Amino acid sequence: MQLQEDLVKNNMHLLNVIVIDYTVASPPNVETSAVDTIRYVQVEVYGDVDSTGSQDLDSVGLEYYYPDDNTDTVSVAKGGTFGTGAFSVLTDSVLVDTSLVVRVWGLNSAAKNFGAWDTLSTAVAGTGAALSVDGRTVNTAK
Repeated sequence: MQLQEDLVKNNMHLLNVIVIDYTVASPPNVETSAVDTIRYVQVEVYGDVDSTGSQDLDSVGLEYYYPDDNTDTVSVAKGGTFGTGAFSVLTDSVLVDTSLVVRVWGLNSAAKNFGAWDTLSTAVAGTGAALSVDGRTVNTAK
C-alpha cells in the first residue's frame, strides 16, 4: 500500500500485469491404412422348426466347435416364442481360415431337440470373408 501511495505522489502509476503462459493444443493427424487381415467373423446359421411338439418353443440356438482344436462346444441361445418356420442365429466371433462344426437346436418345456451337425469353413476371399459349406460358397461378407 505504501508503494502505491509513493508512486501516486510522484505521478507514477502501478500497472497490474498478469502473464499467462499457454500452448495452443492441436488435434492429432490420423489416417487409416489398408486392412490386410481378417481374424474373426460371425456366421449366421439358419434352422427350421418343422414341428413345435406340444407347445411353442421358448428358445432356439446353435452349438459349434472347432474340430481341429479339441475345443469345447459353444452354445448360443436366442430367446423368445417360436412356432414353426425358419429362424437364424449368429455365432460369437469365430476364427477365419478354419473349419467349424455347427448344429441348431430348439427348446420347449418338454426338451431340447437338435438338428444334424454340419461342417463348414471360413476363408478369406477377395476383400471379404467367405463362408463355404461342403466346398461351395454360401455367402460373402459385405
